[in-house]
This record gives sequence, C-alpha cells and structure tokens, in this order.
Amino acid sequence: MKTKSSLLDAKLNSLQMPKVGTNWAKRYQHWIEMKKLFSASDTLVQANNGFATLVRTLADTALGVDGSIAARSEGLRDRISANEKRQAALEVRVSQTEARLRKQYTALDTKMGELQSLSSYVSQQVALLNSGK
Repeated sequence: MKTKSSLLDAKLNSLQMPKVGTNWAKRYQHWIEMKKLFSASDTLVQANNGFATLVRTLADTALGVDGSIAARSEGLRDRISANEKRQAALEVRVSQTEARLRKQYTALDTKMGELQSLSSYVSQQVALLNSGK
C-alpha cells in the first residue's frame, strides 16, 4: 500500500519539466517546498511535522467534539438556557406582584369609597347640627 508521501513523490516525479525558461523550474521548486510543507507527520519528533499537519492538528483540537470551540458553544448554550429559566421565573414573579398590587389597589379603592361616604354622612350631620341651633 502506498502512503500519501510516496503518492506525492510519484506525482511530482511524473511531472515533466520543460527545458525552456526558468519559470517552470521555479514552479517545480515550489512543488518540492510544498511537499516539505505538507509532509506527513513525524511521530518521533513533533518539531519535524509539516506546517499543514500542525495546522490540521490545531484545527482538530479547536473544532473537535472536546475542542475549545465546542466547549465554548456548549457553555453559551448553557448560559442561554439559564437566562431563559431566569426570565420565566421573573415573569412569574412580576405577574404575582401585579396581581398583589391590583388586589391592594382594589381594596384601597373600596376603602376610599367607604371613607368618602362616611365623610359625606359626617358633613351632612354637622350641617344638620349647625342648622338646628
């Protein structure tokens, strides 16, 4: 079975470099540099890994199931869920406070009506007392 590196070598070796001009020679040199850049990882010496391998490892670490982006997303979803629960609890408390205040206002309004009636009665009785003198 051929490895990625041997397949890349075979592909690079199959390229025919024209004899005219240095432009193709530079491109071929870039191919060789790209091969080095994207070489397979070295399991013994981590520093010998190709740049793309290191970037892929970093991306896998960040984007993986246990990666930092997944953990951050999960943390944000948890915070949103907690905020929704707090909003629901606050709505319940607000509606309970509204009901309590409406009940108090109704009782106050009833009491004010009674006091107004009592005030009218007392004013009428005082007027009767003053007219009887």
